[in-house]
Amino acid sequence: VSAAAISSTTIQLSWPGSTGAVGMLSYDIERCTGAGCSSFLPIAVSSAAPFRDQGLKSGTDYAYRVRAVDSVKPVDSIDSLQAFSAYSDTATVRLDGMPPKAPKSLRTNN
Repeated sequence: VSAAAISSTTIQLSWPGSTGAVGMLSYDIERCTGAGCSSFLPIAVSSAAPFRDQGLKSGTDYAYRVRAVDSVKPVDSIDSLQAFSAYSDTATVRLDGMPPKAPKSLRTNN
């Protein structure tokens, strides 16, 4: 997974698609907050990349990991089960301050 700050409060996650033995259902996305964090919590389920995590706090470190989920239907059962991939490598990004504001009242000199 890769993570990039796209604003002072939003991080965009990207990852390559996964192929399952039966068929991809979704991706579990987990986040950990703070420098050197290790306690990941689920934040979303997405059907595809990219994913935007919004409403975050500027000046904070965030780490992410993703795993693929597909469905498995045992031969002797009518119920579907879920199969999970291993977690991706962790991607970490720090949200720093506010981006500069766009200039106003631009004029041209003739």
